[in-house]
Amino acid sequence: MRLTNDSVAGQPFGQEPTVRELLGEGGRVVARRPCRNLYEANQVDTLLLVRHQGNLFEFYRAPEKDLLRDAVVTNFQPAYGRRLRRRLAAAHQPGPGATANVRIGDTERTNYVSVVYQRGQLSAVHVEPYAE
Repeated sequence: MRLTNDSVAGQPFGQEPTVRELLGEGGRVVARRPCRNLYEANQVDTLLLVRHQGNLFEFYRAPEKDLLRDAVVTNFQPAYGRRLRRRLAAAHQPGPGATANVRIGDTERTNYVSVVYQRGQLSAVHVEPYAE
């Protein structure tokens, strides 16, 4: 099933988790990879992979900012997981006992949230901001 919802696709977490927040709450960097900046000559940025309570986040780290590139959430207990669950519940309610894959995009088709429901319950969410 495909849905269009600019609010959910554009801001699935509401307030997006940050690298600092995740690391401050026990997360850890599990991979770090240099990445050449396409817009600033001679600038090398970093792709950070951060694991927090079983959830995985990829950030593009440039000197001025960390940008969330990808997230896979299966544990909805952290504050960002609870916010995500609330926002998704407002956007879509699967039938009781239903197993479904739902892809929520924005009208510009630049941001996507893929949601898996098992037995009517939220099971996993894949957040893809700025999908290419």
